[in-house]
Amino acid sequence: MAHGIWEVLEKGYVNKGLANKIFLTKNFFMSLINHNDTMEHVNKLGAMVEELDAIRVAILDKIKVMVLLMSLPKSYQYLITTLETLKPKDCIWDDVTT
Repeated sequence: MAHGIWEVLEKGYVNKGLANKIFLTKNFFMSLINHNDTMEHVNKLGAMVEELDAIRVAILDKIKVMVLLMSLPKSYQYLITTLETLKPKDCIWDDVTT
């Protein structure tokens, strides 16, 4: 029942058109610049990932993690270096952002 309701809501409110996919993907990659609060930034990236997933834009976890690492300030350099040493199969978005 809940699945059927979700499908009706999704069809009515989620824009899956090409223009929206391009817009959301561009915003995700442009997030590399202009942020002050790191936790807010990580949460914003997470929200963008969820929006992209909702409209079926597949971005590999390793790409999501790379965008996050490239967007962190220099004060996170030790964390970035540690995460860069992980094997690609271990670069899981959910693990890195929790």
